Amino acid sequence: MSAITPEGELIPGDKSDLSSSYSELIDQKKRLIFLNQIGDGTDASKYDSYNASQYETTDVKNILNALNGMNKGGQTANDYTVLQLQGTSTGLTAVIAAAFATLSDASSPLLSTKAMFDKATYPWVLEHGPRNLSPGQLLVLLNDFCDNALATHAIEMTKVRASQYPLNRGLTV
Repeated sequence: MSAITPEGELIPGDKSDLSSSYSELIDQKKRLIFLNQIGDGTDASKYDSYNASQYETTDVKNILNALNGMNKGGQTANDYTVLQLQGTSTGLTAVIAAAFATLSDASSPLLSTKAMFDKATYPWVLEHGPRNLSPGQLLVLLNDFCDNALATHAIEMTKVRASQYPLNRGLTV
């Protein structure tokens, strides 16, 4: 499968491309890497902070506990790592009932926890992510809503992780 663009044909990549350099990907006309195909032998395995028992919550401490459980050892058998930064309070009966009672988009369970969770999880990402996780593996920061703060934190964390990577030791970022 490929796509034709004004720049020519683009070819999708897969998990085997995670170790390719940017110039190799560009030369191979790969701009998008799919990590979760449907059982075609190229599926990537992920190390994920999510588990229902901790993430079905309105308490950010549960999310921080899940994030604190993520480590380099857990990454070794996987192709990439996902840090989920949001709760899934929509699974809690009391939260659903309260949101339904108001019939307002402003009472969305996701919106009601976003600021509270981000205030705690974003600083965690900067402080603990580079220390707890390998700089040599793709790291995905997942949140229900991407915002400028998440993008800024991802950039800063990437700079720190890049400086820790063996090929970049001594690199000033």
